[in-house]
Amino acid sequence: MHRFHWLDTLFRDLRHAARGLRRRPAFVATALASLALGIGVNSAIFSVVDAALLQPLPIPDSGRLVMVKEFKGSESSGGNPRRLHDWATQVDAFSAAAAFYGETGIWQSNGGPVRLQLVRTFGDIFPVLSVTPALGRAFTPDESKGLGAPVALLSDAAWRRHFSADRKMLNRSITLSGTQFTIIGVMPPGLQYPEDADFWAPGPVDVQNASRQAGFLDTIGRLKAGVSLQLAQSTVDVVSERLRQQYPATDKDLHARVVFLQDEVAGEARTPLLVLLGAAGFVLLLTCVNLANLLLARAGERAREASIRAALGAGRAGLVRLFLLESGLLAVAGAGLSLLAAMFGIDILKTLLPQDLPRLAGASLDARVLAFTALLALTCALFFGLAPAWRASRINFAAGLKEGGPGGAAVRRDSWFRGLLVVVQVSLSVILVVGAALLTITFRELRQTPLGFRPDHVLTVMVEQPWNTAKPEIDRFQNALLERFRALPGVRIAGFADRLPLEGGSQTGPVQIQGRTLPPTLASAPAGHRAYGGDYFQAMNIPLLQGSWPARKDQVLINRTFAARYLAGVDPIGQHVTFDRKNPKWLEVAGVVGDIRKNVEKSPDAEVYADMSTVYWPMARYALRAQGDPAALARAVRGQIYAVDLSFIPSAIRTMDEGIDRSVASQRTRASLIGGFALAALLLACVGIYGLLAGEVAQRRQEFGLRIALGARPADIFSLTMWRGLRLAVIGLVLGLGGAYALSGALSSMLYGVQPGNPLVYAAGCGAALAAATLACLLPARRAVRTDPISSLRHE
Repeated sequence: MHRFHWLDTLFRDLRHAARGLRRRPAFVATALASLALGIGVNSAIFSVVDAALLQPLPIPDSGRLVMVKEFKGSESSGGNPRRLHDWATQVDAFSAAAAFYGETGIWQSNGGPVRLQLVRTFGDIFPVLSVTPALGRAFTPDESKGLGAPVALLSDAAWRRHFSADRKMLNRSITLSGTQFTIIGVMPPGLQYPEDADFWAPGPVDVQNASRQAGFLDTIGRLKAGVSLQLAQSTVDVVSERLRQQYPATDKDLHARVVFLQDEVAGEARTPLLVLLGAAGFVLLLTCVNLANLLLARAGERAREASIRAALGAGRAGLVRLFLLESGLLAVAGAGLSLLAAMFGIDILKTLLPQDLPRLAGASLDARVLAFTALLALTCALFFGLAPAWRASRINFAAGLKEGGPGGAAVRRDSWFRGLLVVVQVSLSVILVVGAALLTITFRELRQTPLGFRPDHVLTVMVEQPWNTAKPEIDRFQNALLERFRALPGVRIAGFADRLPLEGGSQTGPVQIQGRTLPPTLASAPAGHRAYGGDYFQAMNIPLLQGSWPARKDQVLINRTFAARYLAGVDPIGQHVTFDRKNPKWLEVAGVVGDIRKNVEKSPDAEVYADMSTVYWPMARYALRAQGDPAALARAVRGQIYAVDLSFIPSAIRTMDEGIDRSVASQRTRASLIGGFALAALLLACVGIYGLLAGEVAQRRQEFGLRIALGARPADIFSLTMWRGLRLAVIGLVLGLGGAYALSGALSSMLYGVQPGNPLVYAAGCGAALAAATLACLLPARRAVRTDPISSLRHE
């Protein structure tokens, strides 16, 4: 029996703690709601961070997978089949290397056309991914080079979704965008890289033999055992230098950087997600500080109770254990409720966050999130439970028994520590308010940035053809579709281009100007090589600044940035440019158009616009300027595409206004979420200040009564109480401003149109926090002024 005495004591203390909490249902409800929301939000955001950044890629031994990112000068360029061979054979750090690109294919199923994502592979990709087909076989060496009849492997998801996991699909043929593929296998389940891949097929033989000038591949390699990223980078640098010497015409400006594939997949999502998790952590910290403050006040009020327990034989260790158990019960119950909040929070985040966030669909309430929630609950219990437990260990039991009230002297002795907690609350809330203000200004600036075109009344349509489509067929299809769009009722102007504004990216390359010697920096700098057809510029309302619209196929347009950068000081009209240094085909500049942005956050690049018929580009983005609501044209547009060719499905039909909203969706989400956290932080800070002052006013009721009886004016009592709260707020403001400035560097990569140290933003953050603190002080100050001296002094 004595051996398990400690267990009996623990159960007894648990019952005492539970009874103590039941006697204060309002406090318990407030604490549980705060913890459930605070821990739940953090768990939901952690699930997204875990899926996007922390969990390894669903590839065996993915920690040794790297991507070789190629650059021409300072501009990123895609990989190339010929350089892939160089990386695979000359980089000793790689055990294997391969590459791929993605394209859309249309499969005519019994239920109608279905869009599938086709991954075109180059090299032997299976050793790189360290996978083997779960069913069937891999590509032969000849098939990997695009030789022989086209073959393909199905992803496990596509095999189950579209073919009901039928094993008889092996060796059957299906037609994808006009190309007949023989299915030779099924990829293993769980392989989700590249994401959303439905089909795997070797690149066509003509693409396998593309020139070194082209750049369109994602190149990945597997590091040999024991090889570090730094050693791999050094080896790639040596090979890059060799290639620059060996192929000066195409690789003169080649540079390559080796990065872990996990980091590349996470991309630019890393910093925003970590900032979001940090903001949620701040709110949870504020919640814990608030609960610590409330529990500390409650501990002071229970000083007499603790003294009586001590007089009856309870030791200091027992009192500390009792207070910690109360905090633990609150934390456990709050953690249980937080799981429900996290479930809803994950669904909400999946709706709010940009859909192109890496592996967003994989966010779920799994074992890792449950462990994180349990760790948060334990940390919170210790954080807000230590203060009252520490207070219990320092109680003067004899004095506590002599006090007639509810431990008023004890509460006053704790006032300095509770004030410190309020300072922490205010400082954390200021940090969040400043961060939210910076992100809100960024979103506003992005929405107001001149884009170089008019998005109103414009419907955009994207139609893709397979990359092995013959050039005459591409021209026929694109022009036939353009004529049908022009004939639609309600369409004023129609045109198309290789890419629409704000879609990012374009074909780039060094440009030459006939009769002019460019400085070395310009001679090697890549300029954008864009293509258009029909009345694209008129449909997008992009102004013609100089010259005229092209009248011949060998005439081009340049934008204002190109004219200022490459043709400064001369009349650009009539100048001749080319992107082909080996066999120059000189194109005459017919006019200069305004700059349009490829990315809302970046300045326009220098660009040349050539007629679509002069380039090979099987993806057309149509722009239709409507007389009325452009969205009303969507059904008719889809019908015209099917009328030209039933095998095509438009990839996206949306208004240009929707495209702009999508381009700033991530900034809007960040500003909204962190803004919500900032408001919650201000509310918690207000609650903390109010709770501190309300408790002090209640304990100092006799002092205020005596002051009033001796002639103190109401204004004196009011200012005395207000100054107590505002003094703490001002200290918190100063610390918060310092913390906000120190942490502003974390936001710098996400800001646009505002500097991280903008003094107006900091002044506004201070004003908001000070206003909230003033409001929190008003009610206790008014209560102190209304103290009745006769009633308060009756017990003296």
